[in-house]
Amino acid sequence: MEKVPDNFLGIEPELSNFEKSRVVVASAPYEKTVTYGKGTSKGPRAIIEASKQLEFWDEELKANIVEKIGGVATLKPYDIKNKKPEEVAQILERETKKLIERKKFVVTLGGEHSMCIGPARAYSKSFQNISILYFDAHGDLRNEYMGSEYNHACALRRIADVNGNIVHIGCRSLEEEQMGFIEKNKLKFFWAHEFKRGLVNYEGIINSLKENVYISFDIDVLDSGLHPSTSNPEPGGLDWYDMITVLRNVGKEKNIVGFDICEHSPIKNFYAYDFTAAKLAYKTIGYALLKT
Repeated sequence: MEKVPDNFLGIEPELSNFEKSRVVVASAPYEKTVTYGKGTSKGPRAIIEASKQLEFWDEELKANIVEKIGGVATLKPYDIKNKKPEEVAQILERETKKLIERKKFVVTLGGEHSMCIGPARAYSKSFQNISILYFDAHGDLRNEYMGSEYNHACALRRIADVNGNIVHIGCRSLEEEQMGFIEKNKLKFFWAHEFKRGLVNYEGIINSLKENVYISFDIDVLDSGLHPSTSNPEPGGLDWYDMITVLRNVGKEKNIVGFDICEHSPIKNFYAYDFTAAKLAYKTIGYALLKT
């Protein structure tokens, strides 16, 4: 039996060449500040393994995404295991900026959600008129948590330090102080209960975003009954079609410039959850680069 190449999608060199590929997949296997469940450092590897089982044809976009966009290159994982979270932010910002300068569309696989700070900052500083579209069950707006301003619970607050154009999707857990920050800074929140009760304003989401959009996914935005393999699960949440409806609309109307997927914590022998994260990555690439 022929061995499948060890990269995102398990694709041959003609479709995974760095110089020719528009998209690059980076891995940030980090879990230094996790405060509940463990295992997020194994997320990137699990997502890449699951991606090898994906069908390349997408029935919704009516295209072989990887061929249509000219390939996807997979980078060697960042060596960040023993770094402080503020160092990780600096490293990922620097490395993402280098890739942006080479005209690459960067997909970063985490890892705990603190690792989104670096890529989000790199994109915020590299593009004008840019919003952060943040999918998460939690507010992530604490200024400091457990002795660190770069804890995963502070991720969006550190992004807001450099980019206040934030649209948050799917939140259902935050403290009162964070609510004050949201109101003071006029951040746009579209709550999980609005999706569950059919009250979400999809047009309002689009109108809240600027021309360019960087997306950060915490996989716990999904209903915990559908995707329990995450370090900080919350009851309720979005279902698959809630999420991809938002993504498809954003892809049609805006310019998605890059994204990350964080907080996937694999459960042994439960491959469906790994596959969900892998398909989310693949479809988001399609929504971003194939206008439908």
